[in-house]
Amino acid sequence: MVVLFPDIGRRSHHLHIFEAGSANRQSLLAFRDHLRSHPGDAAEYGRIKALLAAADDRDRPRYRAGKAPFIEGVLKRLG
Repeated sequence: MVVLFPDIGRRSHHLHIFEAGSANRQSLLAFRDHLRSHPGDAAEYGRIKALLAAADDRDRPRYRAGKAPFIEGVLKRLG
C-alpha cells in the first residue's frame, strides 16, 4: 500500500468532515471553541504541534498520536 501525503508547504486547506450530530464533530467543535477562549492552552497546543512537526513533518500518524494526550486532556476537563 502506498500512501501519498502532499508536501506540507504546498497545502492550502485542511478539512474535517463529519456526519451532522456525530460525537466526533461535537468534540472537535468543543476543542476548537476551548482554544479560542483560552489563549494559554492554544499557545501550548501550538508549541506541541510545532515540536512534533519539527521532529518529522511527514509522519502523520506520529504527529496525530503526539497531539492526542493534550487534546484528550482538554476534552476530559470539558466533560
